[in-house]
Amino acid sequence: MAHKINTMKNLRQIKVKFLGPTNHKPERIKLYEPSAFRFRPTYSKTFSYCYRTGDIKAQAIDILQANGFEIVATASEYESEIILCDNWGDNYKDINELI
Repeated sequence: MAHKINTMKNLRQIKVKFLGPTNHKPERIKLYEPSAFRFRPTYSKTFSYCYRTGDIKAQAIDILQANGFEIVATASEYESEIILCDNWGDNYKDINELI
């Protein structure tokens, strides 16, 4: 059976990682988009951990949606959460541009 790879939607993979407290900084979460290209940097942005939300994936989804990202799906891996988004073209925004 042949796969129809050209008809599959290409999504952006945004990863979310919890950063524990240090001697100088409280808990934080880091959103980053691993580069698919050899010479493109991995963009990231760190946010304060929200104790009210309590869940890093939920907090990341709130941040991304507030910045116009269209969330399509989520997944999990050992040290991070993954959020798949469909915002290309006019809706494209780099992770380091999030507010």
